[in-house]
Amino acid sequence: RITYAKPETVEAFLAASANRVHLPDALRSAPELFLVNQKTLEQIRASRQSDRIVRRNRLRPGSEVSVSAIGFDSARSEALLYVSYTCGSLCGHTTFVLLKRDDGGWRVAKLDQYSES
Repeated sequence: RITYAKPETVEAFLAASANRVHLPDALRSAPELFLVNQKTLEQIRASRQSDRIVRRNRLRPGSEVSVSAIGFDSARSEALLYVSYTCGSLCGHTTFVLLKRDDGGWRVAKLDQYSES
């Protein structure tokens, strides 16, 4: 399906997605973000405490943004990741993002919407 990226970039993306990495402390403590890892999110859902957490953190009910690990080609000139946004039970989308680096830095080369509801 992802024919627009180099095969090595896709392989690196799949490998990176299989290995979980921790967010840097500076990002994890950003006041405008409420970040949790997948395990914590599953615990919140299982305990049915989502509503309380949404109210306490002034979040939009049902909203979640997930960002995958990033796969880079060997030259580190191409990167692939996906972003998933959920805004309710039947609202959201998942998009693969292909980034390319040139003299001006990183730019979005392709947005491939994988799913939408």
